[in-house]
Amino acid sequence: FLLLLLFMGTVLTAPALANPDPPRKVLVLYSYGADVPVQGLFTKGLQAQLGNAATPLIDYHFEYLDMAKYPFREYSAVLSRFLKEKYAQNRPDLIITHFDPAARFMTEFGEQTFPGVPAVFGLYEGEGETYFDPPANYRNVVGIYGMKSAVSLILQTQPKTKKIHVIVGDSERERKTVKAFNDMAASFSGQVEFVYLNKLSFAEMEKAVSAIRGDAAILYIFLFRDAAGNNFIPGDALHKLYQ
Repeated sequence: FLLLLLFMGTVLTAPALANPDPPRKVLVLYSYGADVPVQGLFTKGLQAQLGNAATPLIDYHFEYLDMAKYPFREYSAVLSRFLKEKYAQNRPDLIITHFDPAARFMTEFGEQTFPGVPAVFGLYEGEGETYFDPPANYRNVVGIYGMKSAVSLILQTQPKTKKIHVIVGDSERERKTVKAFNDMAASFSGQVEFVYLNKLSFAEMEKAVSAIRGDAAILYIFLFRDAAGNNFIPGDALHKLYQ
């Protein structure tokens, strides 16, 4: 995340500070609906580093693509036409995406929706692959969840732990997270067993969590979509699992 902010600073700082009028327009494309809490945290962090809404140097615009509910190419095509019309007379100077679905949207539709506008893909560990043939003015910036640190902390605070149950969903981006986690988990071979719950429906997850006993720990990563295809807000899913 810090790396993302530093990169954006290099994009915006020089021309904007030299001539603060008019302000630079930054369009943030969020992958999910406005009710996903982590997106609000991202906004706060972004504005804390680049300047808040009252800063005359930057004019923020936010779009919530809601792609968990509508993961269809036809929806993306309609969305592209809508955004192209909406911003035709108010062209952004920089586009920032948050999470994988918005980055994929820009990869396929970015140039026809916002021709010539540079973009920064804000991605996270487990979804940070390089997209095929992006325009030269697009960049991937990958933040780190600290999954290895989380496992180390569990083992330090609960040294008798024999199993760690990993809660994560089964959407495309979550499958990438599972792969990244599994690669990382190899470094703990012989120390602890990992049990992945990503192939369960939410109801099955609830039963599995309630049945966990003994020298075990639970590591919640996030849950956007379960194996049955049901969509969730990660914070709400966590709350329901531990009620």
